[in-house]
Amino acid sequence: MDDDAIILTVLREIQDYCDILDILLERFGLDEETFLEDLAFQMSCTLALMQIGENVKKIESWLTSNSALIRWKQIRRFRDLVAHNYGKADPCMIWKMIVADYPVLKSEINRLISQVEDFDN
Repeated sequence: MDDDAIILTVLREIQDYCDILDILLERFGLDEETFLEDLAFQMSCTLALMQIGENVKKIESWLTSNSALIRWKQIRRFRDLVAHNYGKADPCMIWKMIVADYPVLKSEINRLISQVEDFDN
């Protein structure tokens, strides 16, 4: 598998977790109070974000070179925080990430996928 194929595969995996996060937000609603009170909602969203971070780690240098809009290092660090110190993940911080950062991330991932697909054609 060449580098572009690997990058595209990882970008699509990130996109899949974005789709999961969209499903969760549709199911539970975009309501902070619900998020803070519902442990299943919190854990599901946190897992999706953690998996996004795990995939970012696979191609972080490529992402950093091709997209200055997103703070990729912080996404990786969030993944590490959740994976190694789950009890330290502040639900209020996670909610702010979902509301403020996630829509930008999702849009940028879609743009990057199109960029790689266009380059391959």
